[in-house]
Amino acid sequence: MALYILSDSKKSLNFSRHNQEVSYAASLNQKRIKTIILKSSENLSGLLNDDQSVLFILDTLTSHHEPILGFCNKHSIPVIAANNPPYFHTKYFFSTIMGDTSKCMMDLINYIKSNNKGRVSFFAVNILSVYDINNVQTLYRFYPNFSRNDVFLSENSFSETFDSFYENRYKYDTVFCVNDYAGIAFLKKMNERDPKYLRDRFVIGFMDTIIARLHKISLTSCSYSMDDLIKALASIYSIYAKHRSSFAAINITLYGHIYTRQSTCNLPITTDYELPPLALSDKTLDLSGKTNKVIDYTDDPEFKDLIAIDTMLTAMKKIDFNILLMLISGYSNSKICDSLFLTPQTLHYHISAMRKALNVNNTAEFIEKVSEYISEEKLKQYIETYIGS
Repeated sequence: MALYILSDSKKSLNFSRHNQEVSYAASLNQKRIKTIILKSSENLSGLLNDDQSVLFILDTLTSHHEPILGFCNKHSIPVIAANNPPYFHTKYFFSTIMGDTSKCMMDLINYIKSNNKGRVSFFAVNILSVYDINNVQTLYRFYPNFSRNDVFLSENSFSETFDSFYENRYKYDTVFCVNDYAGIAFLKKMNERDPKYLRDRFVIGFMDTIIARLHKISLTSCSYSMDDLIKALASIYSIYAKHRSSFAAINITLYGHIYTRQSTCNLPITTDYELPPLALSDKTLDLSGKTNKVIDYTDDPEFKDLIAIDTMLTAMKKIDFNILLMLISGYSNSKICDSLFLTPQTLHYHISAMRKALNVNNTAEFIEKVSEYISEEKLKQYIETYIGS
């Protein structure tokens, strides 16, 4: 019996989470759950050779996934879908794991209101992404001060979307970004053009990536933890392993945590404020009349490097983080070898793998590219706190 992870990133509307969740799901191998990564839905026929197979779909479900769900339902292959409501399509049968959008948004609204940052915008929204639209609509239902004019849809490129916002930036003191990558690109570009703007504004993403913690202006993010996702995935998988003949749909909702960082002035979450309770409206935000062309995150120059860096970070082990820290701190190769008790050949292997991940030809270029995004001080703190020195 194996857990098959569908990793078709080219068709992912939620690329920002894709590599992160693939890596964590694949780590179930260490917990004696065999995992197999499928690079394309065209490889689904292989599941028929495993009468105990379970399919895990990481991405927001779209019409592209309907044939996949139909195939699995026809052949009694259990499906688990992340980042999706259970009501995607009533004629298909699947389990879901998703974040508690309502609770997360309530906490975020209380957070910004308690810090007098109530003029809110939502930045780089992909109108084709159920995940993005669900977050926007949830904010709208909870927060009457938010309107359609405060939604900045993705356009031909990130730069065009940013320019559209930049003209209106002083209308807002909180910027919700659809994911951490959009948030980091926003912080980087705004810091280049109007650094004063960021001093007393809130910028918040949704993912909690490693690069959000290590970026020179660390990004506050709201997300369920990857550990919680993997526990939920392992639990559903275990149920299917024991009750294969009569499995049921299992829907798990994960609590979203707010990780406050530099982009919200390091102001902590507090519970000592007096705010009126939030009333949930049944209204929906009308986005008709707005044009939208989806950003290809893999090709857009404002995203390409930071996605590659975060993908590299997600795959790195303790030794790699220590090597990376020493590289951006200016250590020579011989000094790194002496400090970490490595042979020159071993060090060359690790550095070559990191350079390959960023598609650069030499170490100097690698250091220059990484240093543009990663803070040496924050990397050191991350290693001490999460990795162990």
